Amino acid sequence: MDGVAGVAHWRTHDGADVDLVIERNDGSVVAIEVKAGTRVSGRDLAGLRVIRDELGDAFVAGVVVYTGARSYNADDRLAVLPVDRLWTSTR
Repeated sequence: MDGVAGVAHWRTHDGADVDLVIERNDGSVVAIEVKAGTRVSGRDLAGLRVIRDELGDAFVAGVVVYTGARSYNADDRLAVLPVDRLWTSTR
């Protein structure tokens, strides 16, 4: 049975962190970083890169949600998404 096994905040002893990590029952992981700014820097992706590299193939995708206007792929399995896209209808 597929489903969510757990939801948590993630932080390393070195200070890398991700706001929201969702693990499915099959062990796959999606990570979400939330930023209030209209720009996303490489520093904003740092925690997502660390968790991606640590989890390897179990890491499905990481997303930075921000208040900017543009969606784009930032890196391998890492994307940037405007927060308003969460509520925009695709109809």
